[in-house]
Amino acid sequence: MRARNLKPSIHKNEVLARLGSDHYKLFTGLLGLADRKGRLVDRPERIEAEIFPFKFQQVDVNKMLDELAECSEHFVLRYEKGGQRCIQIINFLKHNYPHIREAESTIPAPDKHGASTRKDRPLPSSLNPLPSTLLEASVVSALPYERPDKIKDPTGFLVMTYKEGLGVPFDDRPWDKQFWGRWSREAKVILDSLGRIDDAVSYLKFQAKQLSGKGLDWTLKTVANRAVLYAAKKRGKNDTSSRKRISGGDSEPRADQESSGLRTLPSGGAILDAVRGIKEL
Repeated sequence: MRARNLKPSIHKNEVLARLGSDHYKLFTGLLGLADRKGRLVDRPERIEAEIFPFKFQQVDVNKMLDELAECSEHFVLRYEKGGQRCIQIINFLKHNYPHIREAESTIPAPDKHGASTRKDRPLPSSLNPLPSTLLEASVVSALPYERPDKIKDPTGFLVMTYKEGLGVPFDDRPWDKQFWGRWSREAKVILDSLGRIDDAVSYLKFQAKQLSGKGLDWTLKTVANRAVLYAAKKRGKNDTSSRKRISGGDSEPRADQESSGLRTLPSGGAILDAVRGIKEL
């Protein structure tokens, strides 16, 4: 079993509630059994042993899996590919963010032409080939899959750098469908904060190493927040040094002050000397 995210909205899912409490337990248990792509081997007896381990829990997991697949929301997809029966949890990556070090999936993905689904059900739209309107223009502009250009599309280039840093395959379009638009916004924040694409890429890789080294999950949102704080801190230091250069630290007026007719205030030491001189008089 793996640790997964379970959003509160699942408790208010009417379709899942009408199926029954055992279906709810089965579906949430599948989340923990699935790999980082939301897939697992379709073995009802093994699944039952993992999620319903006690003998007094009389359930028909095979029937329940069919009901989860055939209901109006299609929580799972049961399919066969290469002689192997598999299960795909629909919209798994929409709600879960597997750890960067979690092993890659070894279970074949369902596809429209190569995998036969049980009872010849059509694939849900979330697993069909992606329409180009859902992706950045730079990603779907040509086939085969092209890498965003660093100069023409710096935001896309930064998202691709992050994607590769996670270990996601270069041409994983389902990942792009789920995350590209979201991370493009965060990438723009990083670029706006740091100014240059090379600085943004270097900062992204540095933060990835720092956060991963501490055992923390790193996302572009985390890096973007840190980039904003870093840029603000850097600007603050520059402003402080500028103020120091302007004040000068001595009581003699600078040439530009003299030419403009401005006079600097005497220093504290000069004022004390003047007071002592008055007292002596």
